[in-house]
Amino acid sequence: MIKKILLFLAMVCLSSALAEDWDGSTSKPSSREIDGVEYYVITSPSELAWFAYQVNTNGNTSINAILENDIYYMDDTTKLSSQKFTAIGNKTNPYNGIIDGNGKSVYGANGTFFVDENTKNAVIKNLILKNVKYTSVVDTNHGVVENVELYGQTAFGIAAYNSGTIRKCLSFAEISAKDLERISSGIAYKNAEDGKIISCRNFGIFIRAGLITAPDTLIGGISVYNEGLIDSSESLIDLKEANEGVYWNFVGALGGISAYNSGTIKNSSGNILLPDVRGYERVGQRIQRFVASIAAINSGTIESSYGTLYVKGLMSGVDEQDALFYGGIAGASSGLIQKCHSIFTIDTLSIGVGSNSLLFIGGLVGANQRFSKAEIKQSYSEMHVNRFWIYKKSTDISYVGGIIGHALNTEISDSHGIFHIGEKQTNLSTSLKLYWAGLTRTTLTRTFYDGNVAPADNGSAIKNSYVVLMTDSDVSDYIVLSGIADRTSEKTTMSNVYFDKDVISKNYTNSVEAVRENESSEFYNTLGKTTAVMQSPAFVETLNTNAGLDDDSGIWQYCEGNYPILVSEGSCDGFYSKYGLSSNSQSSSSSDASLEESSSSESISSSSSGLIIESSSSEEINISSSSNVFVSSSSASAESSSANAESSSSTTTLVHNRAKPTFNIVANGMTLTVTNVQQGIIRVFDALGHLVNTKQIVGSVTSVTLSTSGSYIVRINGISQMVILK
Repeated sequence: MIKKILLFLAMVCLSSALAEDWDGSTSKPSSREIDGVEYYVITSPSELAWFAYQVNTNGNTSINAILENDIYYMDDTTKLSSQKFTAIGNKTNPYNGIIDGNGKSVYGANGTFFVDENTKNAVIKNLILKNVKYTSVVDTNHGVVENVELYGQTAFGIAAYNSGTIRKCLSFAEISAKDLERISSGIAYKNAEDGKIISCRNFGIFIRAGLITAPDTLIGGISVYNEGLIDSSESLIDLKEANEGVYWNFVGALGGISAYNSGTIKNSSGNILLPDVRGYERVGQRIQRFVASIAAINSGTIESSYGTLYVKGLMSGVDEQDALFYGGIAGASSGLIQKCHSIFTIDTLSIGVGSNSLLFIGGLVGANQRFSKAEIKQSYSEMHVNRFWIYKKSTDISYVGGIIGHALNTEISDSHGIFHIGEKQTNLSTSLKLYWAGLTRTTLTRTFYDGNVAPADNGSAIKNSYVVLMTDSDVSDYIVLSGIADRTSEKTTMSNVYFDKDVISKNYTNSVEAVRENESSEFYNTLGKTTAVMQSPAFVETLNTNAGLDDDSGIWQYCEGNYPILVSEGSCDGFYSKYGLSSNSQSSSSSDASLEESSSSESISSSSSGLIIESSSSEEINISSSSNVFVSSSSASAESSSANAESSSSTTTLVHNRAKPTFNIVANGMTLTVTNVQQGIIRVFDALGHLVNTKQIVGSVTSVTLSTSGSYIVRINGISQMVILK
């Protein structure tokens, strides 16, 4: 028996040693019946080529294949085959059978597609493609593609066109700048109206170096064009580390999930990290750029989805014809956004490089760019502009709002947000004033949109919402702030909308009006309130009843010691352990428990090679605490009457974090060492927002060790910052 085992092992070793590069030949495989279905058993590239010939040339479109072992096109698994693989199926003979990868891997294949065109009965499953080069795995998918993993080079990921179902697929494929197509996606270039992409993940669009300067560049983390359904999917596009030290010169649309969405995106997570971004120089031509963590341009539905967008530096256009649309969920939206969350951070915003360049920036949406009505319902945004520059030659055409930059023809209801503004950087003196607002800059129409035609003002409506607007220092010499909106049109209605007048007055010395220039025809209960009122049970009733004008909606819930949240947002502890404001009165144990429960899925495994960066020396990062607020409150004693609460604001002690205090992180290998903070809890989230580690801070030095390289969000006592482990 031992001799037989040794002989078998020797044969395996000999077979591996004698493996040769595929020469383009074909050979007929054996067949086997599995569960009543006849399969050809594929053991080599030659047998796979024979299988493709039978389908394409002989018209045997319904034959089936199963991989018996890993398939090697090259003896060296790091190399691509010089022989091009002919795709299985074509338009004349679309593939109609089953290809079962059986969990095996194909190495080094080089071709346009693995499968060209298939039928609605076709199934491609359980397949791993490593170090391959395909435009996409399937060109035109009408059937089912599931449990397929892609590592290598691609333009469109799993399918160029999908009208079938793509399920539980992963793309880790890399696209370098020199090979980058103008249009690229992680899972499917176009997801048609009857197409479904479910439970897929993309970590693969990773540009190593250089500039993207081609006009009309379109990138979608899951799909460039989505007309169908994208459900329970995730994407990370990390261009920040790849382009360190260079400007990213971008034209077109970049969406964490989709560039253009006219279908439905739900239960999904999109995440984008960008380096310094500047405008594209093209004289005499209007350039539009759309960037958002979910959909760059949305005319469909986005619901129950989460997005993070981080921009190291954003410079307005260098040409007066330039326009930028940046949003936490959508760059521009004329569709529906509901039950969504976003965290949008701009480290440095430079305004007015071009004399008339346009900026539309919002925590959820940059602007509604269309004539049709847009809707934002039951959503939350957290937007940080940590630093800003104003250039001397500037004219202010910046539309910046905590929830939406420009809310033309937009209905907003039962939503809330935080808009945090950092400090002005030292630069040329200027008399320019910026006009920003806690919820939206304006609802007025303007002359520039598509085709230089101004959309008609059909009216906007904002109700049952609140915002918290804050600054790290007194920026009143440079920014005129409004609590809710800077300007509204006569067709705008506002009802039951509030901002926290205590928080904004901590550092901002000018008086802040709810709306600076109001032409609204209907304007009820729109004003600033104290922190105590906005953290009281009475305020929840105010939001739920439209200040007593309507029946109780039950949409909002009370959070002791903090602002109300939506019932759809889960528990208060879970929400505030991850977002915006942190209550010191919450116990460590309860926060830990709730945060563990709120983590929607497990962390990315070490196999996510698309996120791994080569090892380098340790790096110390100073983390500014300017991005959030701490609330220490005895609001349980607040009076139920809003009038009493208004007069007893001293029951809540609000401490605004200045830019001065810092905590430090040293990243050494897979270990994070935190110093300069004495108490609290370290919470580490991956770039998709999943909790991966928590640890109680004890003493002046605390360390946390992680298992996977990549980008992480470190949160301590309500302060968040990103760190990259290499």
